[in-house]
Amino acid sequence: MIIFNTIIYISIIVFFTFSIIGHGLIFKKYFTTFNSNFGEIGLYGFLQLYLLVILLHFFLPINIHISLFIISVGFAYFLFNFKTVIFNSRKSEFFLIIILFFLLSLSVNLHDDYGLYHLPHVKIVQEFKIIFGLVNLNDSLTLTHGMYDVMSLFKLPYLNNRLIFTIPLIFSFFCIVTFIDYFKKKETNEITKIFIFLILILFLIKFNRLKEYGTDIPLILLIFLSQVYFLELSQSFKIDLFVKLIIFSILAFFLKLYAVLIFIYSILFLNKYKNIYNFFRNNLKLFSFLFAIIILTFFKTFITTGCIIYPEPKTCFEKDTIKWSNGKKLTEYRKDFLSAWSKGWKVYLKSTDYNYLISPEEYLNKNKFSYLFFTFKDKDYERNLAPIIILLLFIVFNLFNKTKNIKTNKDKNKLSLICLSFLTFGFWLILFPMSKYGGYSYILFFFYIIFYFTLKKLFFLNLNNLKVLLFLSVIFFIFKNSQRIYNEVSLDEKNKNSINFINKDFPITNFKTLEYYKVADKVINYNVSLDLFSCYDIEQICVPNIARDTVSFKKINNYILIEADENKILLNNQKTLSYLFSEQQKNRIK
Repeated sequence: MIIFNTIIYISIIVFFTFSIIGHGLIFKKYFTTFNSNFGEIGLYGFLQLYLLVILLHFFLPINIHISLFIISVGFAYFLFNFKTVIFNSRKSEFFLIIILFFLLSLSVNLHDDYGLYHLPHVKIVQEFKIIFGLVNLNDSLTLTHGMYDVMSLFKLPYLNNRLIFTIPLIFSFFCIVTFIDYFKKKETNEITKIFIFLILILFLIKFNRLKEYGTDIPLILLIFLSQVYFLELSQSFKIDLFVKLIIFSILAFFLKLYAVLIFIYSILFLNKYKNIYNFFRNNLKLFSFLFAIIILTFFKTFITTGCIIYPEPKTCFEKDTIKWSNGKKLTEYRKDFLSAWSKGWKVYLKSTDYNYLISPEEYLNKNKFSYLFFTFKDKDYERNLAPIIILLLFIVFNLFNKTKNIKTNKDKNKLSLICLSFLTFGFWLILFPMSKYGGYSYILFFFYIIFYFTLKKLFFLNLNNLKVLLFLSVIFFIFKNSQRIYNEVSLDEKNKNSINFINKDFPITNFKTLEYYKVADKVINYNVSLDLFSCYDIEQICVPNIARDTVSFKKINNYILIEADENKILLNNQKTLSYLFSEQQKNRIK
């Protein structure tokens, strides 16, 4: 059964991949005038699919009929144009990449939050057109998560949404292929090639449980790609490379807001404004495409939250102005919660033995600078150290290399590279110092730039020597994934009769099922989950149990509008904190 499931699973991933490449080829043909490699074309496909989803979702639910039509168009276009796709690598290298991603894909373990908002986000896009005030139902559904919008397109007959979590893996595949393409190009600068090599080692050693990271690792890889473009541009400005930097920076920002820091890299090229202006003036179709994505995304956020950017309270309207709005007060609370969570709030609570109930706002006010102490006490600091350790490994390997470093080219913009890498690293440390919020990329880039210019004699590529490090990393990657696959497949037989045993159709995921009850409302019938916060695969609209007495529904011109009492939501926030504390105290007692 596992072999049959695996064949079906891989066949569908190939179908998805070819469809996405097909949409990338359409984008490349009609919106760009420059050369792009295989991986970049795949990423263009994600960009085009994202625009299609958010545009159509204003008027229609993205149901299975729309989904099948869109992905079939992409697949057909790929079949008619596959000869135009060129992969700049030897067959043996391409085969190795396929094998590694094949191992990476074989998993049924998903991110812990997939039932809280990942899957519900996808399902609500599939089952309803855009909903006014969706933030009042579950504010996690309205944080900018462009990847989940794209994933909503990949529902299939019979299997439904069980393979949608392969989409971030396909995205990561395109990123890795792009890195390898630039690494193999003769004209790529050595400062860029070394950085790409470090990215590949980090990927092999650290990211061997990709599905369990949700959409964070694909975005971190996209941030890395933007840094690769930035390094190349810093040595020699090329308008096509700058445009790619802009395209993928916009895509990254709408996948998750913490990618906003990569726009800082564009500061270096402000003196090229004439070249940039002339390019977009002569390429109005591309400018219009990007402008449409920006406007439609902000408009979508406004409809679902009453804010232009959520959760930034300064961009929000009050409830007395926009009745479905989350309002400034609630948005401020959500912003404080996310900020405190990334700044060691959980570790601080643990340090008090969960006896001292403190709100996110109180924690931030009390620890304006000392939050770094609790951040570094978090286990996440080990993940943040990983890029530095890999950098040191590279230095050690070169330290014992008999080959001397002979650089013929002089690196340009040294001071600018140091300043801008420090700026992004500094903002990350101040705003959201967690590894999954871009930490891997901002840390590696900053320390790489510092070490590169201070220990220049130790930064050179001798592949004959570094093949050992690469080989060991590949072996480690294969071992970790093989071990993980074995553990997933060989779970205790007694669990296989459980309806919630997600491994029974390995590698095809089964979602956890929850109990719920139906409510026949005057406006709309909806379901209420018996789980306090999550809905998992319950048919939408699903109301988490904690919000069952908070929300009310209206219909205006065939659009659903959700309202909620601000005081009740604030009370629910307090209940959530109390629940978290009580659960932690129970665990402590156990």
